[in-house]
Amino acid sequence: MLKIKNLNEKTIFDGFCVKPSVSMRTGFSQTNSKLEEALQERHRFLSERIAEGRVWGKIIYQENESVGWIDYYPTDLQGWLSIGCIDVEEKNRGHGIGKSLIEVCIYDCKAKQSKGIIVYTTIWEHMPKNFFKKFGFIDTNEKADISRMTLKLKNIENPQFPPQKNLYKPYLKKDKIVIDLLRSGVCPTAFHMHDLIKKAAQHFKDKVIIKEYALSEKKLIELFGNEFNRSDGIYINGDSCFFGYPGELKNIIIYLQKKIKEIEKD
Repeated sequence: MLKIKNLNEKTIFDGFCVKPSVSMRTGFSQTNSKLEEALQERHRFLSERIAEGRVWGKIIYQENESVGWIDYYPTDLQGWLSIGCIDVEEKNRGHGIGKSLIEVCIYDCKAKQSKGIIVYTTIWEHMPKNFFKKFGFIDTNEKADISRMTLKLKNIENPQFPPQKNLYKPYLKKDKIVIDLLRSGVCPTAFHMHDLIKKAAQHFKDKVIIKEYALSEKKLIELFGNEFNRSDGIYINGDSCFFGYPGELKNIIIYLQKKIKEIEKD
């Protein structure tokens, strides 16, 4: 029998990305990434927002084991909430757990008198566009690999999203690849991706400079604006990059090889 509980300080260690899923453990172990450090960042991120009332979530249990998870947050767009992540343990998929999570999220957002829900979706297995379409979410960019989808909960006009403020200014150096890694703790995937980036950079020795910003969300916005929220926090020579979920080391190496050839031609 399934049971749903609210995310709070008592249940936080049952929440995915604080309690690692099997697929997460597998992914981190395959690349020898530091899973415990990533989980600590995620725990700190959620704890701060629980204390501030800036996050809500639901955890689904089956026989006292957490098998599904969703979290959602207030946004700068007044009256709109945003889903951060929804996930179900791989062995428990196909049994309506994801459907139950979305439905309870929508119910809770309506109870909070929300105008609607925003979610950033992908063409990959994680946060897939087609899943959210089943529940009435509208894609704002069908052709994009990653795009924003919206679900109106009231009879209102479509939301007008303010332009993203990007204060980020790349520090470029002649004959070098400069990589800026921004990480707030919102998702262990960023930690994993940053680890892969650093491993790929080792193949090119002094051709690559890496600068890391493992800061709080507020400090990141003060430094770089809110543009970073639309990516996983990877800038290579000033370009925002994403290598899929969870990403592959060989693809990152190929990308860096291409970039190095470009600067060598200049």
